[in-house]
Amino acid sequence: MTLTHFIIFLAITLFLTFKDPYWGLLCYFASLFFSFQDYLPELTGFPIHALLLLLIFFTALFQGKFQHIRIDTKFKIICLYLFTIILSAIIVNGYYPEKSRQLFGYVLYVYLMIAFIKDRQALIQFISVYYAMIIFLCIMLLHSWYVGDNYYYYWHNGQPFGQNFLEHPNVITFHLVWGIVMSLFFFFHYPQKYLKIIFACIAPLLTFGITLCASRSGTLALILACFLVFIFLNNHKQRILLVFLTLVIASLVLQRAEGKFWNRMGYITGIDKETGEYEGSAQERLDSWGRGYKIFKDHPLFGVGMFNIVKYNFRVNFDGTLEGRAIHGGYIEMFAENGIAGGSLWLALVFLSIRDLFGFRKLNKIKSRNYEEIIMVNKIFLCCLGTYLFHSITGSVQYSYFIFTVWGISSATRNVAYYEKERMKIES
Repeated sequence: MTLTHFIIFLAITLFLTFKDPYWGLLCYFASLFFSFQDYLPELTGFPIHALLLLLIFFTALFQGKFQHIRIDTKFKIICLYLFTIILSAIIVNGYYPEKSRQLFGYVLYVYLMIAFIKDRQALIQFISVYYAMIIFLCIMLLHSWYVGDNYYYYWHNGQPFGQNFLEHPNVITFHLVWGIVMSLFFFFHYPQKYLKIIFACIAPLLTFGITLCASRSGTLALILACFLVFIFLNNHKQRILLVFLTLVIASLVLQRAEGKFWNRMGYITGIDKETGEYEGSAQERLDSWGRGYKIFKDHPLFGVGMFNIVKYNFRVNFDGTLEGRAIHGGYIEMFAENGIAGGSLWLALVFLSIRDLFGFRKLNKIKSRNYEEIIMVNKIFLCCLGTYLFHSITGSVQYSYFIFTVWGISSATRNVAYYEKERMKIES
């Protein structure tokens, strides 16, 4: 990517934003999959994504796009959650302005989702862009593997990207798992044969990408995702076909899986024979969780402040040195950093999202084709939320854009169902 490419992207985004702020939001979402600063060092420190969000917000404000918005309880709790964790960080002298701005951006992102996604078309456009960017991510991953990079994920000039959320293989695997969930539901939802062939071909590519990342939590999340899809399918015929597809894809992909994947899968307990490290093993996780629980006991109400756990959680390395580490347990880390005040609000938001996404059961009873795509999106994000909650057992993803996307889409689908119901009343 050159400065010219960046200017072209910016010009397209500005044009689409002024034409329809929702298209600007989709451009912003797609831009999260790029790290402009890594390609263009002169942009380092320049808040590109924040400025894009503000541009979209004020453009929508001037165009009167914020009229008749249904703001639910969940969004109010999101705002309270953000205020609480920032206040907690300030109280314990652990406030990070840069990280707080990022979370403010995510909250604004959720608000814009709720404001703009008011019909089925907008809902499908959002998930289609997400799906396209996951495929793009997988293509870049396969290209990295093909040219022989040491690590099969987003690298540039021999260095890992550090400016966005694609800096870790577990996070990339997470995207790929969500892409597989989308592929499976799209395969069973759309009747066109050519679409079924496309989705059936994309799923094994995404699965192969997971093996390249060699993420154990991602692999287990994929198994859970397939199980959840199995539960939410409409009939036994679809479930039998899913089992057949899963076995075929697994057999094809595992035959091509490389040694790094199998070595990583086998390294769960004990000490690495080559390095003497036990990082990533079950014992290392248990030790880390124990230290995290002790930190929470010492700071139960407000915690030690968001993103401050590395200042309190130290691991003794094999060579005897101390190293500040994340807990690698999202639930324990959430309560250790934000205490009962922030952790309880986070859990409340998760439960409210589950409640909203399970709203598809009421829509099923109406038997209207107008609700079919809404039901599909609800099921997709229920499966995605399930894998996120599973990954949070061993991963530190409690502040990630993943959960903010689920919070936003769960409110948006509930609003879309409401607006569709009102349209049906008017038409009748």
